[in-house]
Order: sequence, then C-alpha cells, then structure tokens
Amino acid sequence: MSFVSASFFVFVFFSVCVYFLVPKKWQNIVLLVESYVFYASFGWKYIGFILFTTVTTYLVGLKVEGINQAYAKLRAEQGKTKEEKAELKRKGVSEKRKVMILALGINFGIWIFIKYINFFIGNVNSITGIFGMERQFELLEIVIPLGISYYTFQAMGYLIDIYRGKYAAERNFVRMALFIGFFPQIVQGPFGRYNLLAPTLFENHEFSWERLAGGLKKILWGYFLKLLVADKLAVAAGEFFSHFDYYNNLQLFTGCLMFSIQLYADFLGYMYIVLGIAKIFGVELDENFRRPYFAQSLDEFWRRWHTSLGTWFRDYMFYPISMSKFVQNMGKKSRAKFGTKAGKMIPNYFALFFVWLSTGLWHGASWKDAIWGLVNCAILIFSLQFEELYGKIKEKLHIKDEMKWWQIFRMVRTFVIVGLLRIISNSSGMRSALIMFKRLLTEWDFSFVPSMENMFPGMSEMNIVVALIGVAVLWIADILREKNKMSLVEEKCPLMLRYCGYALAVCVIVIFGGLGESLGGFMYAQF
Repeated sequence: MSFVSASFFVFVFFSVCVYFLVPKKWQNIVLLVESYVFYASFGWKYIGFILFTTVTTYLVGLKVEGINQAYAKLRAEQGKTKEEKAELKRKGVSEKRKVMILALGINFGIWIFIKYINFFIGNVNSITGIFGMERQFELLEIVIPLGISYYTFQAMGYLIDIYRGKYAAERNFVRMALFIGFFPQIVQGPFGRYNLLAPTLFENHEFSWERLAGGLKKILWGYFLKLLVADKLAVAAGEFFSHFDYYNNLQLFTGCLMFSIQLYADFLGYMYIVLGIAKIFGVELDENFRRPYFAQSLDEFWRRWHTSLGTWFRDYMFYPISMSKFVQNMGKKSRAKFGTKAGKMIPNYFALFFVWLSTGLWHGASWKDAIWGLVNCAILIFSLQFEELYGKIKEKLHIKDEMKWWQIFRMVRTFVIVGLLRIISNSSGMRSALIMFKRLLTEWDFSFVPSMENMFPGMSEMNIVVALIGVAVLWIADILREKNKMSLVEEKCPLMLRYCGYALAVCVIVIFGGLGESLGGFMYAQF
C-alpha cells in the first residue's frame, strides 16, 4: 500500500473515522489493528518478524526492570555494608547484561542476517575466486521485511534505555506493540524515543477539527514535495547517473546537486505526510529535518539531516564506544605518547569510525555504502584535526563567522560536498563512482552551452517549469522556517488567500503531480 496510492488515502480515511468513533478505551487496540493491516498489505508473512521483535522487546524490558528492582530491594535491606551493596550492584549489572546481550544479539542478528547475508556470500565468493577455488555459494532469495531497520532500531533503543534505568518498562503489551508498529512511521521513521512518543501515542484522543486542518496542511505540503519536486527531478537525476558516460562534467555536476535536492524533497515530503497523519490522530512525532542545506559544515549537516537516526547512533553507539574502558585506556596511552590533544581526540575518532561505517552499511549492504560512510568520517575527522589551524587562518584573513558572505560561502561549500558524496551512494558501484569523479575533474567541455533540454534530460518543458517552481517554493519555505517566520507569515496572510493557496496546491498536485501514473515509492523505504 504505497503512500501515493488511492488505496492509502482510503485506508487513512477509514482508519481515522474508526479510531474516533470507537470508545476511547479501545483506541489503542484499534490503532494497533490498523497498523498491522497496513503492514500486512505489504505481505502477511512478514508480520511474524515484527511480532517477534515486539514480544522479545516486551518480555526483556520487564525482565531487566525486574532485575533492577530485585537488586535495589536487596541493597536497601538494613545491615548491608558498602562492600556488600557494591557486590550486589555488580551482580545485578552482570545479570541484566546477559539478558540484554541475548536480546540484542537475537534481534540485531535477524536484521543483519536478512539484510547482509547476500553481501557476505558475495564477498566470500569473490575471495574464493581470487584463489582459484571453484566452490561458489548461491545467493539466498530474501525479501527484506518492510521497515525492519526502523522498528528494530527503535525497539532496541527502548531496551537500552530500560537497561540504563531511564524510565520504567511498559507493562501493557498492546501499548508496546503500538509503540513499535505505529503505521505512519514504520516505513521510514522517524525513530521514536519511548519517553517522548508514549505521552501522545497512548493517551485518549478527542476528534479535533483544528488538528485535522493542521494535519492536512502537512500532508498537502508532503505530497507537493514528493510529486512536484522529488518525482520530477528523479527523471533527470536518474538519467545522469544511469548514462554518466554520455554527459559532460557540467551536466554530471548538475545531476549530483539535483539528486541531493531530489532526495531531500523525497524524504522531507514523506516526513510531512507522516507528521500530518500522526497529528490527525493526536500523536506528535519528531520532524527529523532541520533545514540541512543551511548547514555551514558537514558536521552540522548531519546534525540537521535525519536527526532521529543521528541521535540514535550518537546515544547508543558513539558514546558507549568512546566511553568504554578499552577506548579510554587507548586515550590514556595516546595522551602519554602523543600529548593531551591526541589523548582526547583519539577515542572520539575511534568511535566515529565505527559509527560512520555502521551508518554507511545501514544505508545499503555494499562496499560503496561502507566507503561513503568512511569518506564522511574522514572529512569530519580532518575538520576536527585542523580546526585550530583553520581558526588561525581565518583570523589572519580577518574572516569572522558572523559575516554574511562567509556564511553563504560555507553553506554553498557544504551543499556541494554533500552533492559530490552522493555520487558514491547513488552510483551502481564504486567503479561507476570513480569514473564519474574522473569525468568531473578532468573532462572539461568549454564548448558546451547549457540549456533546459541538456540540463534536464528526459523531462518535458512543463515538468521542468513545475520542478523549478517547486524547488523555489521549498527554498523560500525553508528560509522562513530557518528564521522562525513561517508562523508569522501564515498569521498575517488573509484567511481567504490562504484557503485559495491550499486549493491551488491541490489542483496543481492533481494536474501536474502524476497521480494515477506508475510512481516509485519513497527512496528511504529501501533502507
């Protein structure tokens, strides 16, 4: 059931109607059933995977909390010495760690097997081929269950929080299942934190015309971005990447930047559709994007892009690795041998390496995705390592961070870097990516005259105009949101003019959006 299909519109309409018509005590059960019906529309057989994750998460959460409470009670008994209390605490941590290792191992193990087994088999076959061994293993016919990367990470984040004692375990199984399987966010996120999502997800909701209007505005904006910007630009961007040997360097450079905008509009469009649907139900989700193309560095870009994924890796991977005993000992040895700065930075670099390798592989089971992650990591480490020198150069050149021209330069520079890195992630393989980089850097064609036709191959003149207007509208909207003026503009805009704008947007989407045609799904759903 695609988000851009008529069946999805009908499903959401009836889901909302049923949700608000039933007694409030049944709302969570109804929403859970609706979520599983949505999930089943992609294949009934995959429900077993999400059910297994839900059941294990629910039971392990209760088990870990039970261990915490049992040992806390033992430590609170009178007559216990400090040594005895410390020993009880150590035993409690050891016991719940064993349970956590088992739970994380099984759930992440299923995810890793399903998503990466063929990547592993392919590499084994390549290695055996190098050594002249005839034995080749057949690839497995595996279809990745919908949203497995999203619901697995969300569920395991919940368990880690329970292990850390951040909040109490959920004792209602329906609520646990709804937290993991809430249908708007299961395809592409955002990753929900239990303590932030639960208050609005589980409470009883009255129907609200105000929420309906607010949700529909977000949904309308989401479809505008998806159908009039992302899907239009996808034609030209796909042509550049598919037939890169036919185009010159200026066209390929344009294609890289075009793909960056396409991906942003696609993912942002999905997020607004999800936010809008959730808002109608009375559920508040994280926005997940904070105008990433206004970032002035690659580090800032990734703090603005897919924020729920970034904070997941930060909280559950970066900090545990960088603060682990092994890495801290590495830092102490580095401090003694290379100085204080190295002692502080090496643990961070070590953790960054694994975070970005994992981020790359999370996006795809291939070496090009791993390399994409590591190139991002290298740029970030390079920036951190030479930050002091960079500051001295700026000081000598009398460049200050608050200078507008400098801020614009940094934004353009970051946008270009991100666009060039998309070559790696969007190419069919590293060989294609390297050829594209070579053409960009060496094969200059000064006789080339840019035109609409050769800068937007495969697109009709009307679609080019629609896409450019859509990009301009997106850019203006992001500027207003970045300056916190969007709500002020909406308030000052006359009500009649606003509703005329909404009606015009609906007409434009219906006429030019390609509804009824064979549309691709959202790009991040593949992860």
